[in-house]
Amino acid sequence: MRKGCRYGFLFLVMVIALSFMNGCGKKQKEVQLKWVVYDVFFPEGWQEDFNELLKKKGIPCQVEFVSVSVKDEWYQGEEFDYRKYLKHYEDAVAVGKYDIIGLPGTQGYYDFYSIFAREGLLEPLEPYFTQGEAGETLRMVYPEKIWKTLEVDGTIYGLLNSWGNFKRYFVLNEKYLDKYGIIQNETVTVSAMEELLKTVAEGEQKEQNTLFVPVTGWNPFRQVGYEDTPCVMVSIDTRGEQLAAKSNLEIEQFKENSRRLHELEKDRIVQNSEGTLKQKQEGNFFAEMIYSYSTEAAVEQMRNGYGLKEEIRLKAVECPEGNNPFYPWGYRTALAKNSTNKKEAIELLAHIYADEELSNALAYGKEGNNYHIVDGKAVPDLRRGIGSAFQMYFGNNLITIPTGVDSSEKRTELQQVLEDIPPARQSGFYFDITNVEDEMGQVLRTYEKYRGVLLGEGESFEDDWRRMEEDFEQAGLSEIVDEMNRQLLQFQEEQKKTEM
Repeated sequence: MRKGCRYGFLFLVMVIALSFMNGCGKKQKEVQLKWVVYDVFFPEGWQEDFNELLKKKGIPCQVEFVSVSVKDEWYQGEEFDYRKYLKHYEDAVAVGKYDIIGLPGTQGYYDFYSIFAREGLLEPLEPYFTQGEAGETLRMVYPEKIWKTLEVDGTIYGLLNSWGNFKRYFVLNEKYLDKYGIIQNETVTVSAMEELLKTVAEGEQKEQNTLFVPVTGWNPFRQVGYEDTPCVMVSIDTRGEQLAAKSNLEIEQFKENSRRLHELEKDRIVQNSEGTLKQKQEGNFFAEMIYSYSTEAAVEQMRNGYGLKEEIRLKAVECPEGNNPFYPWGYRTALAKNSTNKKEAIELLAHIYADEELSNALAYGKEGNNYHIVDGKAVPDLRRGIGSAFQMYFGNNLITIPTGVDSSEKRTELQQVLEDIPPARQSGFYFDITNVEDEMGQVLRTYEKYRGVLLGEGESFEDDWRRMEEDFEQAGLSEIVDEMNRQLLQFQEEQKKTEM
């Protein structure tokens, strides 16, 4: 992307945001807003610190944060009742007098955002975009193509929270690049990566390094020309003019990828056995697959996620064929339809999404108390640090300070992602599972049963695959595909009408 273009967009956002914030010092009546989220524990003093910051900035509102709790009885052995999980929060939002709603992403196979929108629980945001500086500030938070992905039946209802892991990287241990004289470019294909893994694994086997771990994380199921859906076994074929849902079992590439993974595990190239974490921490590994937004961020995720020491030198290379298109699967924030303080709630959201200090206060807490700045990054306090749920539920990820798993240039690199990653072809399509709700549950349970087969485990791949196909058919996979295609056809016909 052209730097002038990127920084021009950021500069425009900043100018509008500063103009909006500078006009907020006028004396206005203070309003009490209620912000609801699902199953979050609020640390002591977090709400008070945020409200104190609002006063300091002259923003005439105070916020009461409410968490709706999950019930223990929804767990049935190892199975979780996602339907009750959804309904409990849905009922709480419907009867509660809330102003702002935090929405979890897709849980199981339920997309809270689209379901709440279709149930009439969320207020459309677009009318506010043309009503005053607050709406204009919100409108400029994202480029047009990103707002498009937030449309439900043609209407925008929410804001994105934490997101950004759209690119696939392989993080390599430079010790073995040097040892085997491997000169690695900035990008790599899956097939080329397999050859590298073989070269290093065979070399270490010859040296009888029996504990060596070539790679653990290896997800071969990102099919070029297909997009994911809430159903784990259905993808959307985007190669033609018309979008079409397909069972993954009917996609030859999917089966071939699974067969290949079976072979890699059999040859001990991919290892998921106990003890691999210890080998990684000792530097006795070659590679790991990470989804992130930049090479530096991928390295930081790897180093912090596995607790690797600095002396273990890492290099991240991008695998473009595994990149995801931009689709907002994550957590979102919305305005409650039954709020009696919509104007004030919109103004507060505009402040938060334009103001780094406010976004940081929600996502990380109070500097010096909940976190400390070390080398330009937010490091949680050992005793008072705030959990990752806050980064998922609160704040504008584009402007919050980087954390330990981030690149030091997080803000500009995420802006780069906004420009580089194309929006999903299915943008604006949210699958309504009402007619196949039972089948979705059966398919998810069948997937859990055969997850090991899909990930390369088992003795007889063909026999396991045949049994799996039969069980998925009995679970109702075909019915889900048919229903999704019916809705996709309707969605595309509506799009054509809009474009005329």
